[in-house]
Amino acid sequence: MHVVMTGAGNIAGGVLEAAFIPYQKSEIERIWGVRPVLSALFDQHTFLHWPNGDGPSKEEIGKIIAVKSDPTGYHALPGGVTYSDPFAPLAMAPDRNTTLMDLTAGDTLELLLEAARQGLPIVSINKVPFVHKDPKLSQQLVLYPWLRFGATAGGPLGFPQQMLRLAQAGYRINEVEGIFSGTNSRLLSDLTDAIHAPDRAGDADLVEIFVQVVRQLQRSGCTEPNAWDDLCGADVGVKVRNLGRIASLTELTPESKWRWTRTQEDQIRPIIPSPDHKIKTQDDLERHIRANGRELVKTIASLDPARKRMVYWARFGPEGYGVGPNIINHTHPFFNLQPGENAMRVQTDGGCLPFQWSGTGAGRPETAGEARAGMIELMRLRTTLPR
Repeated sequence: MHVVMTGAGNIAGGVLEAAFIPYQKSEIERIWGVRPVLSALFDQHTFLHWPNGDGPSKEEIGKIIAVKSDPTGYHALPGGVTYSDPFAPLAMAPDRNTTLMDLTAGDTLELLLEAARQGLPIVSINKVPFVHKDPKLSQQLVLYPWLRFGATAGGPLGFPQQMLRLAQAGYRINEVEGIFSGTNSRLLSDLTDAIHAPDRAGDADLVEIFVQVVRQLQRSGCTEPNAWDDLCGADVGVKVRNLGRIASLTELTPESKWRWTRTQEDQIRPIIPSPDHKIKTQDDLERHIRANGRELVKTIASLDPARKRMVYWARFGPEGYGVGPNIINHTHPFFNLQPGENAMRVQTDGGCLPFQWSGTGAGRPETAGEARAGMIELMRLRTTLPR
């Protein structure tokens, strides 16, 4: 079954490796009875098209990944054709069973809505369309039955998809709390371990430990290219707005109870205070940590890690939301999460116990795996449709 992919970045490279090299395609066909064929791959300026045959070879995929993972700047797809029509990916769909995979980070709402109007299956890891300024358009997309968008928050945990299942099952959602940034979860966990390490020198500068922990996470690929994009919490705010809009589907008149004002939507606290200038370089980031990170490390140093920990935590309900660093004690259900794990706890009415999910959070293999799973699920459902 055919696939048209938009986006050729880090996650797209993971999906290419996980689903489209010949060995993986054969394994998917052997286990699940469907064979994905990549018909076209688009980045923001160029595209590649395989109209006949079985999609790109392993060598072609390796070349694409090598070129697109170069951190020095934008590089066009090797041998790609330029395009300007934002709806060009749909013209490359051979039939109505072609899956459109949105692996970008831009405003693709119109493209996805048009794909839905044409009845195409859609897999998206892109959060932006689901927090569009017009919530009715985003809601229209969320309710499209041939959409899988779990990877937009929580990676393989699929928080949006879990929330939607609760809404569609008739649960009224009263409050949600969670840890929605695997990066910040690992950062605070690693920082706590480093500060409380038995072999730490007594005169060690705690702020320098903070800088070293951030560098280690960057080297391991756990942060955005500019790590401030993680530390500032903006990414978590987008995820929370997405989940809040899904929660609003549980209300007969959602606008009366779940309409968040701009003031309520600005309750995002970064891990350390925001600067009065834009952080563009690694030197900017490290200077800012040294100038403003002392309060955070002093707080962490004052905690008994066996009884209290700091997490980057979010809570939201009809009245609004809050996102930021928070201290939890050892009785909290999130206390024993492993470094880098995400979690979501949903409180509903009717006397039910809270629903809770936790596990490995976002990352290239995890997010790519969730996207691949959504693609396989949609393909299998399409093959069982009555003729």
